[in-house]
Amino acid sequence: MGWVKATLLEILPVKYGKARSKQFGHVREKTATYGSNGVFGTFDRTLTTKSAIIIGRKGAAGAVHYSPEPCWPIDTAFYAEENDRTYLPFFRYLLESLQLGALDRSTAIPSLSRDDYNAKTICYPESVAEQRRIVAEIERQFTRLETGMAALRRVQANLHRYRAAVLKAACSGRLLPTRGGRDPTRLGEVCTVLAGYGFPKSLQGRTTGDIPFFKVGDISEAWQHNDQTLTTAKHYISHKEVTELRARPLPAGAVVFAKIGAAIALNRRAILGQPSLVDNNVIGLQPGNCITSKFLFFFVCTLKLNELARATTVPSIRKGDVEGIAINLPLIAEQDRIVAEVERRLSVVDELSALVTANLKRADRLRQSILKQAFEGKLVAQEQAVTSANVVMPKPAQNKPRNRHFVRALLSAEIIHQLHAEPTFGRIKHQKIFHLCEHIARIEEIQGQYYREAAGPLDNRLIYTNEDELKKQKWYQTVPRKRFGHAYEPMTKAGGHRKYLERYWPDTLPLIERLIKLMRSWDTDRCEIFSTAYAAWNDLILWNKEPTEDAILDEILNRWHDRKKRFPPERWHKAIAWMRKEGFVPTGFGKPTKKRSCNSTTKA
Repeated sequence: MGWVKATLLEILPVKYGKARSKQFGHVREKTATYGSNGVFGTFDRTLTTKSAIIIGRKGAAGAVHYSPEPCWPIDTAFYAEENDRTYLPFFRYLLESLQLGALDRSTAIPSLSRDDYNAKTICYPESVAEQRRIVAEIERQFTRLETGMAALRRVQANLHRYRAAVLKAACSGRLLPTRGGRDPTRLGEVCTVLAGYGFPKSLQGRTTGDIPFFKVGDISEAWQHNDQTLTTAKHYISHKEVTELRARPLPAGAVVFAKIGAAIALNRRAILGQPSLVDNNVIGLQPGNCITSKFLFFFVCTLKLNELARATTVPSIRKGDVEGIAINLPLIAEQDRIVAEVERRLSVVDELSALVTANLKRADRLRQSILKQAFEGKLVAQEQAVTSANVVMPKPAQNKPRNRHFVRALLSAEIIHQLHAEPTFGRIKHQKIFHLCEHIARIEEIQGQYYREAAGPLDNRLIYTNEDELKKQKWYQTVPRKRFGHAYEPMTKAGGHRKYLERYWPDTLPLIERLIKLMRSWDTDRCEIFSTAYAAWNDLILWNKEPTEDAILDEILNRWHDRKKRFPPERWHKAIAWMRKEGFVPTGFGKPTKKRSCNSTTKA
């Protein structure tokens, strides 16, 4: 069975969703309700009888969502239920790649026509097993991609925190050694607080004129583009109109920010680059002789404007609130020195931020590229070709097959090397992290055979063989704890495994390190829950069963071990939701777990 061409009408016909009503559907408590933007609540009935794809019809037109369980799509969405020719996660990714929102022809509310949807032609593999295999590879690639994107987002957050720390240190005298004293005073003593003016609609919209007229949106736009100074406005008026309004332009160098409404919480400020007017939703600070414009701007950037706002129906900042703010003011020469150092440091932050943003955009493009390859039949086919080449082509003499005991021990060595000093780390936690690293990082050489034991998936023979190999290599040895359990103690060559690890798994190592770091401080119960949920979910995929949340929970609570029932179902649901969010979605890698026979024994 190969790839075939069909219209969406032929392979995945959609129906209109319905407004929630007890006249339709079937009774089912706490059923997820889907609209164009995804889940927005629950209902005590279900419109679909099985898993479904939900497609935005009005509003977020073309947005694609997948519900692994029966759900209720409302009338702003289309939906399609699974059939014997479709594996819905495959078609979810396929529809995402089509960017159905581009079919919108409306002039008001974005919308997707069912006729336009039905007419769309696609190519897909007839075999449902092939659809599953492609999804497994997509999600493996996406997991790696998300790992990188999560690291970039952490860098972004750290840069944001560093920026705030630099500004706070600058304005509190901790950034540079102090030269001369600092005078405690109030903002009202060192600058003039100025209000904006009403801006008649009849004067708005001119892009040329004598005096720029800035609004809150101009401040936000400049802030988003990392521009400190407002130079070009969307509105200008003449000197004559300024006189008619009885307005007085704020001078160049004044610091401006929103003083009313939700815009206060955005914490955005700017400096006027020329004499300008601001509307009456903006407040301005005109620096006096003893404070420079830049120092004033940096000081205002340390303030949380929403904390200044009055707690009324519409948040607002009053003149007196600003005038009373305390400030320790250094001499002008000291201010110039501080500003120069702040700008030097923030210029580095800006460069790094731009680099991170560019890489996040690249990652988004790479996501689309992965989907494009998948639906051109190239993603899995390329992987097959490489695998075949590895099997057929003779290996050079120096690349002898790896000793499986040694390779397995390498993974154990890395886990123990990173965690042996942690008070929560012992043999059980070692086993859970080992299992997760093997499956999430897809390490082919391990080939563990895990059994459904009380503490989660366990390959007892593997873990004890690993410990023997670790001792043989003089890396680590097991030692009994005083009260119970085992710990690990470094030997003379501890850390010597790294040179082999970096040679064998250079591409996989970052993901292994991420998993170890993630679970570093977790207790054994939390590791057990993650490992068990992952294994149960993975088993369903390997058995070609739909891995719905109910099916995963049934495997854990009813088909694993009675000890699993000591955790309430809510905790398992929460763990599964976290796994989806973090990208730890099983791909059907490895072998299914086995149920230990009644007469078999397990080494304690």
